[in-house]
Amino acid sequence: MDGREQGLSERWHVAMQQYWAMQLQISREHLLFPDGAPTRETMQRADAARTEAAALSKEVVRVQQSVRTIESLREPWRALAVREASGEPLTRA
Repeated sequence: MDGREQGLSERWHVAMQQYWAMQLQISREHLLFPDGAPTRETMQRADAARTEAAALSKEVVRVQQSVRTIESLREPWRALAVREASGEPLTRA
């Protein structure tokens, strides 16, 4: 995992922790308040946490797809290197 992937992974974990914390806060307020409704501030913070987590999740998918693409492009070259290292002729039959 390169530095970009590592940083993205850490940001995603933080965003998900914030999202889960806000979901817990909504549940608490639902039980604590007579009308069962969380405060507007809590809902705004929860929405912001959800938006951040969703954006980072999309970015994680984009990075994973680009890594898979890069790996798929490298695979034929790896096979060629293995053949060359084994002494197998690299000419076409």
